[in-house]
Amino acid sequence: MGKEMRKYTKGKGLKWKKGESSSSNPTTRTYRSAAKGSFFQYKLAQEADTRRPGLASVSAGNNSDSMADSQSHSSRVTVETFKTDVSAWTQCSITSFGRLQSIWSADSKLHREMLAILAAITEVIKERNGQESETEYFAALLTTLDTVESVDSRTAVLSLLGLLIKRVPANVLRKQGAHVMKPLVQMLSDNVQSENNSLMRSVLKILSAVLRVQDTASWKDASTAAVFRTMLSLINHHKPKVRKQCHSSVCSVLKGSDVMTGTQPMAVHPMAVMTANFCIQAIQDSNATKDHSVILHVLGLLKDILADFPEDEMKAAVEAIFDCMQVSSPLVRTVGLKAINGLFIAQPDSSRLSAEVNALIISALYAKKPAEGDTQLVLPWLETTKQAYLNLYRQDQRTFFVHLEKLSADCMKLLLVDRPEIRAASAAVLKEIVTTCLSAVGAQREAYQQHLVPIQKFFQHLEVGLTYQYHLVWNMVLEILTEFYEACGAQASNFTVKSLEKVALLRDSPQFPFTAELDRAFGRAVRKVGAPRVLRIVPLKINVAMTPMDLSRSWMIPLLRDYVQDTELGFFISFFLPLASQLRSKSAMLTAAGEPSEAKSCDILQRQIWSILPGFCTRPTDLVESLRGIAKILGQALDERPDLQLDVMAALRALVLKNMENDVNRTEVAKYAKNYLPRLLQIYTTEATSDGSNQRLAALETVKIYLKITPQETIDELFEKVQSHPRVTSTLFHICYIHSLILSFYIGGGEAER
Repeated sequence: MGKEMRKYTKGKGLKWKKGESSSSNPTTRTYRSAAKGSFFQYKLAQEADTRRPGLASVSAGNNSDSMADSQSHSSRVTVETFKTDVSAWTQCSITSFGRLQSIWSADSKLHREMLAILAAITEVIKERNGQESETEYFAALLTTLDTVESVDSRTAVLSLLGLLIKRVPANVLRKQGAHVMKPLVQMLSDNVQSENNSLMRSVLKILSAVLRVQDTASWKDASTAAVFRTMLSLINHHKPKVRKQCHSSVCSVLKGSDVMTGTQPMAVHPMAVMTANFCIQAIQDSNATKDHSVILHVLGLLKDILADFPEDEMKAAVEAIFDCMQVSSPLVRTVGLKAINGLFIAQPDSSRLSAEVNALIISALYAKKPAEGDTQLVLPWLETTKQAYLNLYRQDQRTFFVHLEKLSADCMKLLLVDRPEIRAASAAVLKEIVTTCLSAVGAQREAYQQHLVPIQKFFQHLEVGLTYQYHLVWNMVLEILTEFYEACGAQASNFTVKSLEKVALLRDSPQFPFTAELDRAFGRAVRKVGAPRVLRIVPLKINVAMTPMDLSRSWMIPLLRDYVQDTELGFFISFFLPLASQLRSKSAMLTAAGEPSEAKSCDILQRQIWSILPGFCTRPTDLVESLRGIAKILGQALDERPDLQLDVMAALRALVLKNMENDVNRTEVAKYAKNYLPRLLQIYTTEATSDGSNQRLAALETVKIYLKITPQETIDELFEKVQSHPRVTSTLFHICYIHSLILSFYIGGGEAER
């Protein structure tokens, strides 16, 4: 045994040393040892230059001693405390500065400067018995900003303000707005060409926070507008991080200001018109000078704020975007399409983007349609056009359907392009149009009939995809048809039903590669259109008189079993029952004639037909008229056909469960409880054979379900029969007794003492 174990463990990595089997990471203790050795405690005591003269005014002359004490404390950090540099240097309780600890880098001079300033301010506030609120820190940082002179210290103070500014009360920012913004704007002007990203980003962050809380009266002030204009001018800054922060700040002001999100929000931000004019002018000037970089920066901003412009400015901005897309640069055209796409994704209301303007943009998009093989441009063009159509549908369905045919025609052409990504994108556009727009119309018969002609033209373009020309994308076409049948199949239009004949011909063709997609589409049509209409267009072709029989359409039977519901039960009685009976008779005849293989085929086929019955019993539309025509046959099948018992019991369960909310149908099914329950109990009480256990369990489950709707008098009679049945075992008797007693008490308030 020992040799075998050594064989399996040989060469399997490091082994535990004696006594270390319960220790995690016994040899790799890098991080644990580093923590115990104060690896993260940067020797701030050696950085004496972190104490700036400007802090003296804040600390009231006591800064040097306090900083020295803090350094001494940092150097005395023991293994037991595990304090970091932040906790060693300052006991600040403001959670806004927690990010400083999460991004802390001991090698960063800026972080060390921020920490020193924060420690000094915290100590001063505590010495003066302050509350350590955001307002106190805000005031102290503003005072420090006025006193410090070096760029590093100013950057550190601004970074701390940037961390704190979101927690400062709005009334404080509103009151101190002018005092805060004036020096910050001057800093922006002085450092616009500098390489100090941190300073510029912090200033922009603070300015946007102050601007967001200004009221309507403040926005009418020229100085406030000048601050926003200064911030907006940095959208073309040469530093990417500054541009990104400017982009975020402008968006936050236009979308998240108090005047836009308050109790009485304004329809348009006071600075929206100025922003639109700035962007339009920047695009026009850059377009004249062929400065594509500026155009790209402005388009990136417009993608997020175009929907916030008034109607006239929005139209002018969109026209400027289309004008700049005339350049040969594919990047400019791509970003321009994304900017327009952002407009539709934002879903502006009709007061800003009317249906007429939406339709004009769609026409302009078709005018700018790229070459079919240009993947870089076709993909954003498709996405933008799709969003334009979806937004148009939300605003005006009539105008949407006027333009729908052109979209379907162009997308079907793109399915023939030798680019897989373009094919997939085109199919996705058509599928989303169907699921989002046509499904809503298909659910309302009046609306469907109103737009029947454009829907038919749309479907005709889809139907072309079933021709051999589209054989490489048949799977995509079938997926779109699946969604169409789901959306509009319930209306059962003639053009919808007739298309199933083409689908069936594809399925009949040898070695068809997309059988799963086709079966799904055909099954969805069966469910929505209804089996009777489908089988009139696509017959089963099973002629029992022929030998051998034509079974080319036998693939339809499993689909009928899986998808049939909400249809006519009478159709099963009139069509499938005679067919199943003929097949059974032929199977017996072939068995007597000594042809077992043919007989077996007929027997399997007739059992498959019976497997369709539960689907026809799922919310049948003619239950009251048709159930009496099949009730006796189902009872005989339970008595005489063990091979059909599972299907019949599944049908009975469907009749009960799927009609619980329909009082008329539920009452009709309950009438036959006295016919079926004794038979079901007989199946359950019969001793199970090697292949009869499934029938017994199914019978018990069917009894439990049927008892839910069984009349009280029937339950009483059933209980008496069960009680007097001589072959009932003790266990089964108690099961039936308890179950019928509970149901009797629940349904009819029966006597519990019985």
